Amino acid sequence: MITVPAHKVKQFGVEFYQTSFTAGDIDAEGKLECVVKSNREKSIYRKVTFKEDKIVGCILLGNIKGNSEILDAIGKKVNVKDLKNLILGDDFDFKNLK
Repeated sequence: MITVPAHKVKQFGVEFYQTSFTAGDIDAEGKLECVVKSNREKSIYRKVTFKEDKIVGCILLGNIKGNSEILDAIGKKVNVKDLKNLILGDDFDFKNLK
């Protein structure tokens, strides 16, 4: 397994979690495939980025559910081709990332 940098912070009552190999894997420029889910009223923003059917980065704000499983999937380079559109669903079982 590969070591992947991760940052977890809680400020003003809101949790923040970010992990990726490089800053480019967060995909601020919109070059990678990604899924995003947000809810302004609940201060929630969740983004997972993919490269070649593998998770390469994520930003979780407000709801960091699944952060350790996502980190593990990045390090193990798990193929998530069939899970991409499900991963941020409310009922998604992050144990499926193994």
